[in-house]
Amino acid sequence: MHDYCFSPRIGLIKDMALELKQQREVVPNMQIGIHWHLRFLERHPDLALKYSRQIEYLRCAAEQSYFILKGFFERVRYLQILLYNYITILVDK
Repeated sequence: MHDYCFSPRIGLIKDMALELKQQREVVPNMQIGIHWHLRFLERHPDLALKYSRQIEYLRCAAEQSYFILKGFFERVRYLQILLYNYITILVDK
């Protein structure tokens, strides 16, 4: 996933771990705990947990820009309709 510049979330990693557990079925009825990912990272220090606050910030900024632009173009479309109606009224006279 790192090769694709995609940082997986803990929920996705947990789903993959459950899938591997079901495939291997080493210990039947074994549950994955709430903080299992922290113990996993302690056992594998070469892996690191990376928080993507900057990515989340950029994603939120892009989403806000989308809604701002969407509102702008909705207003432009409304003005186009008003202008079209006004012109048709003038032409009909």
